[in-house]
Amino acid sequence: MARERGTALLVAAVVACLGWAAVEAGHVDWSRLGDPPSVVPPVERRRVEESFAAIRADLGADRTEAAVLALRRRTEHGPYAGTAWFLLGEVAAAQGAYVAAVRHYRRAVEQDPVVADRNGPFGSGDVIEARLTALLDGVWATERPPEVRDLYYLRRRLGGGCE
Repeated sequence: MARERGTALLVAAVVACLGWAAVEAGHVDWSRLGDPPSVVPPVERRRVEESFAAIRADLGADRTEAAVLALRRRTEHGPYAGTAWFLLGEVAAAQGAYVAAVRHYRRAVEQDPVVADRNGPFGSGDVIEARLTALLDGVWATERPPEVRDLYYLRRRLGGGCE
């Protein structure tokens, strides 16, 4: 009985992964199914965004070094370490350090799955998706570095797929 259940779970996982592979390859269009429901309560999102107000002000005033230092502290001691990793990814992307940006986005999603939500703090899910699409269509369109694995991992996570 336990072996049959284990086999059934394995088959379900393989089918799910193959389904996402088909979506990424462009063979299946699941967009007509609609967006998944948000898991981020509006009050929590506002609280997270407010807690990063000073850091965002530093970024806006071109005090990047101070902002990055504050973000690094937040990744180690919190609160909201996942959002801090997301903002570090944004800084890296703005500086053209795309490999570092993808690495930071991955850490953000692994640290706090809410970051992958389209209604996450700062619209992080949508922002990451847009950055990844821009990389695939632009800089990494012809020559893809080994870090493209992290990019595809993130796209699956953002879409709710298997890891």
